Amino acid sequence: MPTHEIVEAVRETQKNIVRLAKRGDPGTGMWGSASVEACLTNLIAIHMPSLSRRMHQKLFVGYGPLSSFSAKLDLAYCLGHIPNNLRRNLHAIRKVRNAFAHATDLFHFNDTQFNGDRGRIA
Repeated sequence: MPTHEIVEAVRETQKNIVRLAKRGDPGTGMWGSASVEACLTNLIAIHMPSLSRRMHQKLFVGYGPLSSFSAKLDLAYCLGHIPNNLRRNLHAIRKVRNAFAHATDLFHFNDTQFNGDRGRIA
């Protein structure tokens, strides 16, 4: 998949996350961010011509240097694959995803704790 198609898939997924998040279901937000993260992994990996399965595992899985959503976002930006405004928006999505993933209390996307991030995502 060409780079521009992957970036467009990331943007489209971002729009879907916004639509789903407005419904307030944490699972849909987590699904959406996982979809974006998979697109970023592909975006970075296609520019690594010598990337074997073993090296992919070492870099992108477990405690590898590119295993985190944050690392992938920043690397994709630094390589010029995504613009800074998209990077900032996706970091906001990542923060919301992490809040839902590690929550011990029930809350909703419209709760005040997401006011700043919600503005970036929408």
